[in-house]
Amino acid sequence: MSSVFPSAHAGLKAEESAGERVRVVEGAEDGAHEASGVQAVVSGDESLVARLQAGELRAAGELYERYGTHVHRILLHTLGAEREVADLLHDVFVAAIEGISGLKNPAALKGWLTSIAVFSARGFIKRRRRRTLLGFFSPEDVPVPAREPSPQVSAALHAAFRVLERLPTDERIAFSLRYIEGLSVKEVAEACGAPVATVKHRVTRAQQRFFKYAKRETLLGDWLKEGV
Repeated sequence: MSSVFPSAHAGLKAEESAGERVRVVEGAEDGAHEASGVQAVVSGDESLVARLQAGELRAAGELYERYGTHVHRILLHTLGAEREVADLLHDVFVAAIEGISGLKNPAALKGWLTSIAVFSARGFIKRRRRRTLLGFFSPEDVPVPAREPSPQVSAALHAAFRVLERLPTDERIAFSLRYIEGLSVKEVAEACGAPVATVKHRVTRAQQRFFKYAKRETLLGDWLKEGV
């Protein structure tokens, strides 16, 4: 964020002051354009929700086109590159379409979809952990990155996923949304349906656990020492 302060030098030239005023106006116009863009998205969401609630079939496809990438990214960043992400993505949109009548604030569509994605991810993590305890997964069955990174980066990602697996479900989700997806604490709280104070506590605890466990992973421990 930038601020415009009065000059401390009384001898500023008139044209410099005029130039500063021009920059302020330009900045205001940029902010107005950004606000206009946000308003356009909100307005578009309200129209889309109305059509979905009216049962318009084409609207379901538009919902996926508009927010499919966002929901897919939430699932990936929460779970890692799981093989089941495609199925979960489908489930999120099915749940959204089936429950769209319960969305009272159409302007909150994106956040509402995020919360459904988080709920689906939480359920998947808990189911997978139960299956793991029953021996249906081998110890080396870890997420495979979607892209083809270098062997060292790939090994580090696998190690990071192993660390994330050790975190309590709610802490893992809060940590992933905050630091991998980059949501604000308020957005994480809305997605998780939890108070901001609770989310802050979860994130702090997750950070502590993550670094504690990461130090036990040789590769991650080396990266932490190097400040990577």
